[in-house]
This record gives sequence, C-alpha cells and structure tokens, in this order.
Amino acid sequence: VIRRDLEGEGHEVTVAATAVEAAAAFASEPSFDLAIVDVLLGEESGYELTAELIARSPEYLPVLLLTAGEIDRKKGYRVGADDFIVKPLESDELKARARSLVRIGRAIREQGRVVKERAEAYDKLVELDRLKSDFLSTVSHELRTPLNTIILLSHLIEKEGLSPADE
Repeated sequence: VIRRDLEGEGHEVTVAATAVEAAAAFASEPSFDLAIVDVLLGEESGYELTAELIARSPEYLPVLLLTAGEIDRKKGYRVGADDFIVKPLESDELKARARSLVRIGRAIREQGRVVKERAEAYDKLVELDRLKSDFLSTVSHELRTPLNTIILLSHLIEKEGLSPADE
C-alpha cells in the first residue's frame, strides 16, 4: 500500500522488511528524501533503526514512524522521528505527510548547503583579508625605507642649506 501510494506520487521507493535490510539499503544509498519506519520490525525495534539511520545520514533525513498499535511519541521524538502515523493508513494522509516531510527535508538540506557555502566564502574572505594586510605591510615597509632616506636628506639640506649637488 505504501509503495503503491508513494510511487503513484512519483517517488522512488526502496522497501526493506527488516532493520538489517534497511541498514544495508541505506549503506549503499545514504541520500534518501524520507524514511518511513514501522515501529514493529519483527524482533527489531523501529525506534533503534530510526536512531541508526539518522546517525548515519550525511544530511538531514526526515523520518515518519508508523505502527498498528500505540506509538511512544516521546521515544520517537528522542530518536529523531519527525512525524507519526497509525495503521490502517489512509492513502491521502500518507501522501500528504510524505509530501510535507520531503519538502521540509529538502528545504533543510538546501539551507544546510547554503550555510556551508557561506561559511566557506567567509573563510576565503578572512584569508584574503590576511593576505591584503600582509601585502600592505610589505609595501608600506618597502616604501618607508626610501622615503625615510629622502626625508633625512631633505632635513639635512634644510638645516645646512646645501643640496647634495652643491657639495
């Protein structure tokens, strides 16, 4: 049902029946737009899988937890879930929540990329500012040396009233 509904919305769906299969699928393709995790995965816990997927994700990964029973929302939020849905699933609600979480996830990832780009640009500006300061210091020193000589000679001329050519 979930696969059919999401593929009908144009999403590429990867299905895993166990936490081990999910971890393996995530290891081979770590950039998913959304993870829908059943709280009850047989012997495994969907909560633990959620925590593992989020910890291994290189970028923000929204997670929708689903179950046929009671969801421990506190535990779900603690492991990183973003939303919850209870079985039996209503197709329209599933599609709406998936669309929303995918949109939010993409926006957060894009914002992260922009922040990273700005930080890199700032680091480059800091380096350029340092290089500019070094350049100006060097130029100032190189100009100051002959200027000091000229100033000294002009003071001597002023004091003595003679030019170097007169001597």
